[in-house]
Amino acid sequence: MIMSMIDGLERPVPVPFDWAKPFWDAANEKKLVVQHCGPCDLNIYPPKEKCNECDTTEPLGWKEVEGKG
Repeated sequence: MIMSMIDGLERPVPVPFDWAKPFWDAANEKKLVVQHCGPCDLNIYPPKEKCNECDTTEPLGWKEVEGKG
């Protein structure tokens, strides 16, 4: 009985931060992207607001990745 009640509920949809929106947009297209810091050439996952490695003020880019996890 409880499971049938749960099945009827709508699941909440996460509201991404503006800086993480490209990650979720790509996921909706069945693509995996990671952030990329140009100054230190580091791929960053999960998405962050800034690079923790070099603390650059430059905006992080996005890079599509492939492979099996």
